[in-house]
Amino acid sequence: MSFQFFLTVGTYFFQFFNFMIIANVLIRIVAPKSNGIIVQWIKGMTEPILAPVRKFATFKGMDFAPLTVVLIVEFLVTPLYVFLLIQLFQ
Repeated sequence: MSFQFFLTVGTYFFQFFNFMIIANVLIRIVAPKSNGIIVQWIKGMTEPILAPVRKFATFKGMDFAPLTVVLIVEFLVTPLYVFLLIQLFQ
């Protein structure tokens, strides 16, 4: 397996995860009481990450946890992943 393969798979994974967080936010805004299978799956995948962040990312009733997680993934996790891949494939 090559560096490019792992880079592509990781990039797609992080983009998919960010998409799931955005979908979770939209579901909570548009249909907060919906309980379909897809909604349960999206919430089941994102809530374990969002719940701990909500403890410190809520301000005056506004939930900034999704924004915080997306920013952490984009600016910390993804560059760290790329750095580790570079170190691994040198």
